[in-house]
Amino acid sequence: MSLKPVRRRAARSHHPRPAGRLSGRTPRLLCAALLGVAALVASACTGAGGSASGGGETTALYSLSEARAAQATAEGAQQAVLAQSQLAEATLNLALATAALVEAVASEDPDTIAEASMALRIARQGAQRIATRVGADITAGVAGDGSGSVDTASGPDTPGAGIEVRMARANWDSGYLQAAILRALLSELGYVVSDPAADETTPQEVYPRIARGELDFWAHGWFPSHDQYLFAEDLAAELPDGGVIGDYVSPVGKVIPAGGLQGVLADKKSADEFGVTSMADIAANPGPWDRDGNGLADIAGCDEGWGCKAVLDTTINLNGWDGTVEQISGDWDELWLQEVARFERGEPVLIYMWTPTAFIVTLTPGNNAYWLSFPEAMADQQQPASVPADQCPGQPCRMGFAPADISVVANNAFLRANPAAASLFESFTIDVLDVALQNVRYQGGENTEADIAAHAAEWISDNRPLVDQWLADARAAA
Repeated sequence: MSLKPVRRRAARSHHPRPAGRLSGRTPRLLCAALLGVAALVASACTGAGGSASGGGETTALYSLSEARAAQATAEGAQQAVLAQSQLAEATLNLALATAALVEAVASEDPDTIAEASMALRIARQGAQRIATRVGADITAGVAGDGSGSVDTASGPDTPGAGIEVRMARANWDSGYLQAAILRALLSELGYVVSDPAADETTPQEVYPRIARGELDFWAHGWFPSHDQYLFAEDLAAELPDGGVIGDYVSPVGKVIPAGGLQGVLADKKSADEFGVTSMADIAANPGPWDRDGNGLADIAGCDEGWGCKAVLDTTINLNGWDGTVEQISGDWDELWLQEVARFERGEPVLIYMWTPTAFIVTLTPGNNAYWLSFPEAMADQQQPASVPADQCPGQPCRMGFAPADISVVANNAFLRANPAAASLFESFTIDVLDVALQNVRYQGGENTEADIAAHAAEWISDNRPLVDQWLADARAAA
């Protein structure tokens, strides 16, 4: 995993409004929206040249060319009327969405406000998209070019046409492929999706942002480890309307069901030499793994902001090892390189590891490393992993982390407003081996954003029949 610096955004200040009052900015926004409705209608009607009849005069006898010209003119007029009708419907939807937001703000209900805001955003984008093309459609219709075609940006194949989607990705590269695939598939449904590489972040930062509606989703929820973010009181303080993050976001589907293994690896040579089969053996004899001379065994552990850091610290405390074992946190990439150097010198290695990742091919359980089991684990992390004894000698292999379901996590209002996207999130799944193999390629030098996009396109092509079924289900859901 080649970790990149987290791109941080300035924190936003949120202050609840007094009951029964609109914020000073709200009326101005609503007035602007209503004026925008009027402007859309006026500009389109002006572009229409004031008339959509264009039928032309008929005569008793037509030459063939005259008949065709008259037919073309009539068909063009029909297209003009259709285009105007589409604009009228779009502007009506925008007005209704604006009115709904007024009522939602007055209600002071967070879910209602979030849903109304999302509906207004979608209605505004739809109206702007139609207004952009209606001038051309109406003008062409009046001119009677006879093409009989209307440029429909949205339709049954593209239910998300023109809708902007804001996604982030995790700052561990074994998640890059999944993010790229989902971006490509959403684009096939017509959505305009932000580049996830432009918003690479940590779980601790991303969940409040999804809850506030600053982001719509990411594809890197690790559950149950990430449950802590859904119900954390300290993160709930970052929400404008109270509650907890889990009130505003939901895990959707299982990108990799039970495919995320996490735990602590020890090199096989040292473990065999010192009779180690579990973390309890390390705690009883920390000396060989004490790097800084403070008497504690050092685990090269998780970055700040990763869910695994809190789980590992809590598990160390739960087992009563505060005086014998400690987790070293920093940049995991740098810690990994230090552990590889120790391994190559024949020194004891102790490091947090997860799958799927390419790093597992350097320290491989059953070959030159072991997973270490924990006597005690947190209540939601007690499920043993189905790992054989030659890879995890302390059976049952309770690794301190239950096998994780990796899931999409999305804003609830976004899911309600976008059933096609919600359906795709529910359907999308990928084999853990596919992720691991792509990560090997990434670590081997195919690590540009263009490479990642190519890997995603290749995966989609190789799985086209399955992908087409997901997209068909998404279109049906819309």
